[in-house]
Amino acid sequence: MSANIELEFEASCVCGFSAFTFTPMPPTHQRSSSEAKFRSTDLSQLAVSPGDLATILSTFHYFFAPHGWTREISDLAELAEGLPGKTVIVKYGDVLLQVGQQKDAVHVLVSSKVLSLASKVFDAIFNNGFSEGQGLSSTSPREVRLPDDDPVHMTTICKLVHMQTSDIPEKLGVAELAQFAVLCDKYDCVDGVRGWSKAWISIFAPDDDASPTPLTIAYLLDLPREFRIVSRNLLQHHLAYDKGRFAIDGHDFLPMEIINQFAIDQQRIQRKAACAVFSAEVKDVLNHARTKMSRCEAAKEAAHLYFQNLVIADLFMDESLTLASYRRRAADFESTPLGLVKECGCRPRRLDLTQLSSSLRSSVSKALTAITKSQLCQGYCLDCTTNTSGDNVSSKCRIAHGPDTRFHN
Repeated sequence: MSANIELEFEASCVCGFSAFTFTPMPPTHQRSSSEAKFRSTDLSQLAVSPGDLATILSTFHYFFAPHGWTREISDLAELAEGLPGKTVIVKYGDVLLQVGQQKDAVHVLVSSKVLSLASKVFDAIFNNGFSEGQGLSSTSPREVRLPDDDPVHMTTICKLVHMQTSDIPEKLGVAELAQFAVLCDKYDCVDGVRGWSKAWISIFAPDDDASPTPLTIAYLLDLPREFRIVSRNLLQHHLAYDKGRFAIDGHDFLPMEIINQFAIDQQRIQRKAACAVFSAEVKDVLNHARTKMSRCEAAKEAAHLYFQNLVIADLFMDESLTLASYRRRAADFESTPLGLVKECGCRPRRLDLTQLSSSLRSSVSKALTAITKSQLCQGYCLDCTTNTSGDNVSSKCRIAHGPDTRFHN
């Protein structure tokens, strides 16, 4: 019996598993514990796939352990740590994911139960009769190939859902987070990574040069609060984008209705901001300067200086400015220098032009602040924008808002 097994296994070694060398053992009554020998070279040199390796190890353990030809083999993780690109997330895992193309693939040992709880897609794969879910065992992990997925981001997802977060990065760039979000959406596992997703997306500052991609990211990761905040920042800090800039790798994940609504609302905000320089006080000066009864020369001069300074400050009907840019420039804007304003001596109504500088700047700032606080600038409700039924479901939205608007109050 022993000789037959030895010849059979040696034949297997010739087929490409020569990294293992075994010494047959004498009968039980003739051997001591020190005679048990098992030698192996670096497993990284094995020309076998992880799935084949798992089969070899489990078969070897089944046939040879009773004859004392092997040490105890507890699991794949113990013997395969040297395998290139190998990440053991669960030591006694029953699934070995091969992620990426064959040449650069990464192998991740995971638990099918954990993945099934975290992902509806993996739940279907492992529990709905697919071949990948048959005969799962920690002694012989089943290999599941994911050639089209990114190895880094899939490994990150697996670590997060398995609560192995010691080496998870605290920050991700916009491009990295976008790829991560696409993969989470593909496998329907956004709930399992929600905490880290919120932390990563929160670091993106709402500056004027930022990408609109975070809005798509918040949409894919199903983050209602972050979706509102990001959309609010885009409305206040950005001009209307080319529709293609919302795409990730050329794919439009964000519904076109949201993109179109953003463009419409941003243009409305921009027009309101441009008109804010024509506040009630400014109109009063203009009217005083051109009425037939007064034709106040002092008011004409004040109005001329005011518009001259608007041009100098790049605030005069500039359609390339965002609402945030208008507010910043208005805060530093010096309207009409007091020393250059003549006293108005008109009758029957006299305009106090000596306070024109401070009053005009204050009125413009107030007008811009009012626009910023308006419902138009407060961002969108994710639940409403994804509701295709047409029903009013605002009472069920995760972010509270009025019944007749998609905007957060």
